Amino acid sequence: MAFHQIIKMFYYSARLKVSYVYIAKLFNILSLLICLYLIPSWGYADSPIVAVASNLTTPISEIADKFKADTGETIRLSFGSSGNLSRQIVQGAPYDMFITASTQYIDFLIEQKITIKHKFEYIEGEIGFFVPTGSSFIHHKTAESIIGAIKFGDQGRIAIANPEHAPYGIAAMEALQTAGIWAINLNSLLLAESVAQIVPYIHTGNLDLAIIPKSFILQAKLDGSGTYIPINPLWHNRISQYIVILKDDNPVTFSFSDYLASNHAVSILEKYGYRYTGNN
Repeated sequence: MAFHQIIKMFYYSARLKVSYVYIAKLFNILSLLICLYLIPSWGYADSPIVAVASNLTTPISEIADKFKADTGETIRLSFGSSGNLSRQIVQGAPYDMFITASTQYIDFLIEQKITIKHKFEYIEGEIGFFVPTGSSFIHHKTAESIIGAIKFGDQGRIAIANPEHAPYGIAAMEALQTAGIWAINLNSLLLAESVAQIVPYIHTGNLDLAIIPKSFILQAKLDGSGTYIPINPLWHNRISQYIVILKDDNPVTFSFSDYLASNHAVSILEKYGYRYTGNN
């Protein structure tokens, strides 16, 4: 099956509201193809390969570009949900470093007998409701007001990242549970494989509401496409993201790890709404 056909099938399956299981199968095929495209680049021993949770696509890409400009060293990046990336590591993907959105995937790697050389907390994220322009929720100004509208039947088409794969999806689920609406029959709930998978639905006008990281307002160029409304951080557990060193045989890996804590890197992270916690 051609690559563009898989993309097309994935898009239309979401519009037709077919079962999530079918969408997940299509995405797994897509992930495999992406991995196949990446395999040739894994032969460059001097360029570390870093697996990065998809919510950090833009800031880590900027940091890697700045690192190359300052040091001349190249970092090869692979993005995806933390769950899918951790499974790729178990299956033998030769990543040198893993920037994950939750410790649960570090625990998963350890359970699967994957050697962890070093690990440390890096940043803390924030989630909120994103209300696209034209949505039935557009007149609501607080998270509490949105929750009230959902309880009274104004559900619309709502998207979160899949809690089975994405820590930001877990936080979204926890927030909805705390608010008392997770048990409501949300027939129109869309579970995306990652936060990044939500963005195309916003751009095409197929959503009324989404729960996304604050960082996506800038990195997904959503500013002007709707309104971001913060969710009370007490509604969910902290969203702490970690750096995991998987291989210690390349000095560039450690150079990049140090650079991720530099003032240049931290300023980029803060620009996208993250709080650096590496010194805590």
